[in-house]
Amino acid sequence: MSFLRSIPDASLIDIFLAVPKFARPLHEFAQQLMRGPSPFTEGEREVMAAYVSSLNRCAFCEASHTEAAARYGHDRKLIQELALNLAEADVTDRLKPIFRYVRKLTLLPAQVDQADVTANLEQSAAPLAGEEPTVIDPRVLDRRVPNTRSTYFAYTPGFQLDLGALVKSSFTEATSMYFMAQIPLARDSNNNLAQGTSFIFGFTRSFQLVKHRT
Repeated sequence: MSFLRSIPDASLIDIFLAVPKFARPLHEFAQQLMRGPSPFTEGEREVMAAYVSSLNRCAFCEASHTEAAARYGHDRKLIQELALNLAEADVTDRLKPIFRYVRKLTLLPAQVDQADVTANLEQSAAPLAGEEPTVIDPRVLDRRVPNTRSTYFAYTPGFQLDLGALVKSSFTEATSMYFMAQIPLARDSNNNLAQGTSFIFGFTRSFQLVKHRT
């Protein structure tokens, strides 16, 4: 029940149809999230969504994602099994850390810490071409990366024109136009920093808040 006077007893679909301008971006986001490239299959993602919906006690979302998961070959009873006993649920060992993580993230978000994320990444990495799962280095957050926390030295030539001196009017008074270029000359140890020449162009105007007495 929507409790809205304009559309009483409306479902989520009714709301979407009533305001398609807002519903379309949500639909596109959901399609990319559930059907786009991912280390998880579309069916696995539907099971995850149904499980989170059951934790949120959203009957509509749980039912819709459960039906979608069933179309991908998953048993409808799996969602109930996950909710009742995650440790004994019929899911692969690779997915169990994911379900433990999303459960805590949903029910106790303030208690999620780095240990939860690290354990999840180490245990749930997807095997490639029959290989053993790759353990993701938990120290990755402490490493320098090419496009952050890096410095470089640049040559910045440019000019500034006093428009008030060129054209006398109330619009150009105390107004300047500027143009500058920033040309990198040297970078720090992260020398693969993708920094090219950049340009800045704009106008600036000065004004006085208090008029001095003469």
